[in-house]
Amino acid sequence: MVTCASLMLAATLLSAAPDTARWTNDYGLALTETRQTNRPLLVMLDNPNDPEQAVANSQIKPTGFTASTLQRYHLCRVDVSTDYGKEVAKVFRASEFPSAVIIDPTGRQIIYRRTGRLSDSEWDSILTQYQDGICVT
Repeated sequence: MVTCASLMLAATLLSAAPDTARWTNDYGLALTETRQTNRPLLVMLDNPNDPEQAVANSQIKPTGFTASTLQRYHLCRVDVSTDYGKEVAKVFRASEFPSAVIIDPTGRQIIYRRTGRLSDSEWDSILTQYQDGICVT
């Protein structure tokens, strides 16, 4: 039997849980949310079925520092092995994977682009450098 007290406790624990980074696979939705909330958009284009073309799991399901930094972005991961993913890759003119793209909070300007696997330290550095959605020269 579920009591009112146990429901209240569960609600309290869920509301106190840290916000985790959430990835969407819908680029259009992610771009719309970016424009509405003034947060940069991080798009990862990869083929999760091919280890050579996949982004590292430690980078998309991170803990610690990276997890808190990812919360500053809207996150979109697109599987380029699907028909939809192939179309999105064409939009970015990406032919090698994984490919990381960061778009400014207005959704109009790519402020960072990189093809190829990144080390965890490179990943953390890039996320920190572009977290405010400003083009760094």
